[in-house]
Amino acid sequence: MGLAPYGEPVYADLILKKLVRARADGVLRINTDYFNCRSKQKIANKKFNSLFGGLPREKGEEIERRHKDMACSVQTVIEIALMNMVKRLHKETRLENLCMAGEMALNCVANGRILREGPFKRVWIQPASSDAGCALGTAFLGWHEYMGKLRKVSAREDSQKMSLLGPSFSDEEIEGYLKENNIEYERLARGILVKKVASLLNAQKVVGWFQGRMEFGPRALGSRSILADPRSKKMRDIINSKVKFRESFRPFAPSILLEQAVEHFDIRCESPYMLFVSKIKKKGFPAVTHVDNSARAQTVRRKDNPIFYDLISQFYKDYGCPMVINTSFNGMGEPIVCTPGQAYKCFIETDIDYLAMGSFLIGKKDER
Repeated sequence: MGLAPYGEPVYADLILKKLVRARADGVLRINTDYFNCRSKQKIANKKFNSLFGGLPREKGEEIERRHKDMACSVQTVIEIALMNMVKRLHKETRLENLCMAGEMALNCVANGRILREGPFKRVWIQPASSDAGCALGTAFLGWHEYMGKLRKVSAREDSQKMSLLGPSFSDEEIEGYLKENNIEYERLARGILVKKVASLLNAQKVVGWFQGRMEFGPRALGSRSILADPRSKKMRDIINSKVKFRESFRPFAPSILLEQAVEHFDIRCESPYMLFVSKIKKKGFPAVTHVDNSARAQTVRRKDNPIFYDLISQFYKDYGCPMVINTSFNGMGEPIVCTPGQAYKCFIETDIDYLAMGSFLIGKKDER
């Protein structure tokens, strides 16, 4: 998704001719001659490599033009296949609402296209759309089928609860960890903490944000997040190179107050789970604006995550910006932090400037 806008779909026709048949009725046919289908390591075989003129890029190697074109081509084919499936589903069901799950449902670019161009009025995507989501299915199976509990459905709200389904840690637990490890900290009332963090973001500081229950799924939604100023031209490169240690082309997502979303993004619905890509209407936010003038925005309501909403509101009130950079609180190759100890370890091992954990604000000493 991130690399595709840098390339052209020059291989799309080749993929559709040799590798994948994406029929108009939504059915897919895969040519297994080009894949090691039983391999857990390298799925593409020599015939595949020959078809595309070279070996796969190894980690750390330079990104060439063909890699960009390949990314764009694969993304193009994915969108063709998904749109065919969506149209067939609507034709067969004539329903207005579409629910999606599975790892392909994390393709936010395709999701945005389905929302804009597809036949369904409403699209809802399971935010833990990977194997992790099986845990929800198992829980519901036990609750409804084995325990006989009734299913309660709301026409207005989903029951995912912003996907904030993980563990939380009290101020007493957080302070106990800080004292036990002789970590200097400042304890602040909630309003003061929010105002202080907003001023740090405006001062171009990178802040680790550890509040409330952890998110369930791959997206940081304002509980285990790394936050920064989206107006900064340098901030994307700073976080990519000094915090996340990943490729420079990867974009960052904005979290924006729901009330301001339509003014800044071409978005047709709430996006609490950061699963739709849309075009940006206003300039001035280079750190979250991708090369194709798009962003994967999260809309934030106060009732869903009060302290995160209050922080963005304070940033907007004091500095005129209704959004923040929001990326997952983890280093390269690591899962999103869950505990105070994991949060502090990530904070100290990267170039995150401050850590706001519960009611506590921790700055970074010069020495490590």
